[in-house]
Amino acid sequence: MKWGAIKPERIESTRVRLDLGMARSTRFFNEISYPGIGGVGFVRQLRWATMGLRLAERVNESPMRLAEAIEALASYLAVSRHATDYEKSPRVRGRRKFAADSDDSSFERLSKRANYVSQPIRMGSGAGLIGLGLATGSPARFNSLELTPDGNALADLGLMAIYEGEDKKVGDWLHTTWIAKRSKLSAPKKIPTAVQRALLPGPAATDSNELIPTSDEVGLVKRLILNNVIRSEMSNAIKSWAEKTGTTFDEGALLKSIPSETQRQRVSAAITYQRVRHAALNVLQATSSRVAGLQQNNQRLSLHYLPVEIVNEMSKLAEICAQLLGDMKIANIEQNEAFRFCLEQSAALPGNVRLQSLVLRSKDYLTVVGECVHLGRLNKADTGFANGMELDESENFMDDDVVPNTAIPQRIRVALSLLRDVGSIQGGS
Repeated sequence: MKWGAIKPERIESTRVRLDLGMARSTRFFNEISYPGIGGVGFVRQLRWATMGLRLAERVNESPMRLAEAIEALASYLAVSRHATDYEKSPRVRGRRKFAADSDDSSFERLSKRANYVSQPIRMGSGAGLIGLGLATGSPARFNSLELTPDGNALADLGLMAIYEGEDKKVGDWLHTTWIAKRSKLSAPKKIPTAVQRALLPGPAATDSNELIPTSDEVGLVKRLILNNVIRSEMSNAIKSWAEKTGTTFDEGALLKSIPSETQRQRVSAAITYQRVRHAALNVLQATSSRVAGLQQNNQRLSLHYLPVEIVNEMSKLAEICAQLLGDMKIANIEQNEAFRFCLEQSAALPGNVRLQSLVLRSKDYLTVVGECVHLGRLNKADTGFANGMELDESENFMDDDVVPNTAIPQRIRVALSLLRDVGSIQGGS
């Protein structure tokens, strides 16, 4: 009798997400770019999170589970509607799983990440809830967050919405019909229209042509966004840039629109930091491609004999690192991991030393054995990664359609999306 493992017909390509040992620096530069919103890129993201925290006051479930289940139900409803608004929207997740099983929208099913996604949008909401004044506590401990009066007000705009007369509210339906009974529901027919309207991601129109999100929640969130001096200044700067150049990122146009010299210097440093990260990624990609090609011929890449394409990418990285060190000094930014990274990539150091330092930051994507570079355990065909990698962003929401440009800090991209959602900037998704 012969034994063996069944080989899948097709190995899905999975991209390795690299933080290059600079996760804290990424969060820092994001925060100084546009403070206090975390990964919040649209209004309904805040409503889902606050509704979960509010419902937990009367339901024997954790706020995290409730918030993620509400988010999953919203995505489920969006997928079930087959609306073109949601086909590629980053506000909707779990499309494949919902498309494969569209008969069950029960709390029991949707409250499990295995039936939704492993990284729900809720994960990027904690810092935004706190930064905007909707909750107090630690962003890393969602279950311990406590809603402020504004947070309760935002949650109640959804939970207290009335349907089928004046005696039934959306919160009651979620509690008694969806959560408590744990019954199987076929969406969207058995889910009241008012519930769907309270949860759908937006921006889209309901059957009654009422826009989502509602004017009340938009007004509340917009007020909280602009109650911070730096956010207010940055909002005006982003608006000015977006109206002048659209989705084409013009660093000069953005920086010129920032009235505060201190903030202008800090944003300039954040932009340079973003370029450093992408330059480092380019070095790793060039190295990975060369190593893979050599290994096919049973050859090795020596740290002491680097090909011209790798040397060129390393030179670009060294130049941008030098610029970041200068920008950080001008902006009076304290030394951090990004500072140490730039010292490691200084043009004054030998190329083999610089490349080895970078490889050691690549999270087993590449490795150094002796004096040669090898593909790491996360970069081999039999693992499904097969030469794919991307930068690990510190926040969970990203609308790739907002500004498809690598130089702009992620937080500004997120802020642009949020400002469009509250109507401060016209156009976009």
